[in-house]
Amino acid sequence: MSKNYSEEEIENKWLPVMYRQEDKPVEMMCHIEWLKKSGFKKVDVLWKCYNYGVFGGLK
Repeated sequence: MSKNYSEEEIENKWLPVMYRQEDKPVEMMCHIEWLKKSGFKKVDVLWKCYNYGVFGGLK
């Protein structure tokens, strides 16, 4: 992966397009449900602040 992109190209081309396509945040409860459906037990939110959170469970 030896492609070199200029900072301008990254900010103007790649970030707006790729970020909008790939980064689609969902509510924390969706993540918790996904963990439960994946077999995790005792799923809990350990820390949250504004748009950030740490959550997990035991398998």
